[in-house]
Amino acid sequence: MRGIPEVLNTKDDWLNTYEYVIKKGDTGQKAIFISRLQALKESSTALVLKPDTKKSADELNADDFKKVHDPASSLARSDLEIADINLMIKKLK
Repeated sequence: MRGIPEVLNTKDDWLNTYEYVIKKGDTGQKAIFISRLQALKESSTALVLKPDTKKSADELNADDFKKVHDPASSLARSDLEIADINLMIKKLK
């Protein structure tokens, strides 16, 4: 492997890249990989309109939505778990 792959789809992709970054020891690549892990973790939820909201689209604000697990997220498709990501981030820092 040469550098961090642009596309990481499977759990093995993420774990192989993690091992590569650990072995390489480059702080720039560590920072990039940490930011990608954090983005993956944050993308695991979706915002859904609360059922009791009666406002028009122009009047909606952040309080009118709730976060729910998104089964179609990259995190769900990769078969990684939040605990795995937190552990990788902790060991990279």
